[in-house]
Formats: sequence, C-alpha cells, structure tokens
Amino acid sequence: MRTSLLVTVLPLVGAMPRSPPGERDTKTVVSERSWPSFDERNSVWGRPGWKWSNWKWPDWHGQDWHWPRPGPDKPGNGKPGNDQPGSDGGDDSCDPDDNTPPSPPQDPTPTKPVPTPGVPPVSPAPTATQAPPGGNGPDYMKIVNKWMDACGLRQLQYDPKLESNALKASQESDGQLKHKMFPGTMAQVMAQGDLSSFERALVGGWLCETSWRFKDRSVCSGDLGRGWNHMGQTGHADILSDARYTKIGCQADQNILTCDCA
Repeated sequence: MRTSLLVTVLPLVGAMPRSPPGERDTKTVVSERSWPSFDERNSVWGRPGWKWSNWKWPDWHGQDWHWPRPGPDKPGNGKPGNDQPGSDGGDDSCDPDDNTPPSPPQDPTPTKPVPTPGVPPVSPAPTATQAPPGGNGPDYMKIVNKWMDACGLRQLQYDPKLESNALKASQESDGQLKHKMFPGTMAQVMAQGDLSSFERALVGGWLCETSWRFKDRSVCSGDLGRGWNHMGQTGHADILSDARYTKIGCQADQNILTCDCA
C-alpha cells in the first residue's frame, strides 16, 4: 500500500516548478482557486475564468496528456459559434437577419371570380291535371259558379283529377255521348260541343232541365236556352244541383264536352 501511494504522488511532485517552498505553496493555492472549473457531472462551465501562474505547462506526454482547458466549442471563450453545440447530423445554422421586407407575392395570371349566370325558373305549362296560377282553377270555373249562384246553389271547387278523368272520357267516346267514369269520379254529365261553347252547354243543355231553379225565369228562354231538346229529362240538372257533390272538372275532345263530379 505504501509503495502504490508513492508511485502515484511522484509524477505530481516532479511536475511542480522549482521555487522556494513558501512561494511554491502560495502560487499553487492561487492557481487552484482561480482555475476554471468544469463539472463533469453536469457539463456546465460556471465558475470564474482562470489566471496564468508563473509556471509552465507540464512537458510530459501520456495517454491523456492534454491539460483540460476551454475547448473551441464551449460557451464563454469568445470565439464565433461557441454557443452552438457540435453536431454531425447536419447544418442547423441560421443566416444573418435580413431586415428587407419581403416583396408581396405576384400572381402572373390574376383571375377574377366570374358570376355564374342565373337560370330563370321555368314554370311548367298547365296540363289537364294542373290548374294555372290564380283563381279557383281554369276560366270555366268562373262560369260554373256564376250560374250556381243564379240558381241559388252551392259553389263547386275545381279538381284536376276530375278534369283528367273528363278528358279521358271524351277521348274514348269516339264522338258519341257514351259515358265512361274513371276512379275518383262519382257522377258525369256530357253534351256535344267544346270549351268555347261551355256556358251554353252548362246553362241551356244541363241546368235548364229544371228551369224553375233560376231566379231569373227568362234565362232558359233566351239565347243560352234555345235549341235544346231535353225530352223531359232532369238527370244532368239533378247531378249539378246535388249538394253531395262539391268538386268538378271539365274537358272536351272530339266535340264531346264532359264534366265529372265528386
């Protein structure tokens, strides 16, 4: 044990510069106090800078002969880039700040939004099952209710389904007064003619079968009632005056005018 301790101490003694004992001890203490301390545990350089003593660096070489001193890449040695850690993974450096404001981006082909032209809505054309807008159905409905009032009867409502049934009945009649009712129809009246002669058929051909219903008894003897031979029948007038029926639809084809009721 004593031999091992002697071997360890001798190199340190041999490395000390020759000087009087008192001076040597004093300088050694100063060097130790002011030597830069590097904490291996935390790898932080945090103590005051060191000062040179009047002795030289050791002139011996061994496996670790380099005396610890501030490296080229440690904080606080005043060298450029000493605050950047070394890295072999790439260049993380930044270019110097450029205070020139960036130019605004330029679009070589600026485009402006083009409004999409609106397509005006197209209203569907009235069909046999669709009433035109306004009023209570087609124009013939005004004629119907005008003469319902003239007879002191209730007004009727337009029904497109009944109008469609009336059109099919006229089409399948082959120009003859042959009744044919389709689903939804409860009663039907027919006369020769078309919609242009609708008022004459309604008044003279059907309602005048019971002329006593008119408030004005001269109606059936006038222009609308002339030329009709009822042969004593009242069936058409009875259907139109029956309070059970509240809806009507009329149409003509092949010179046959038909009105369906429900």
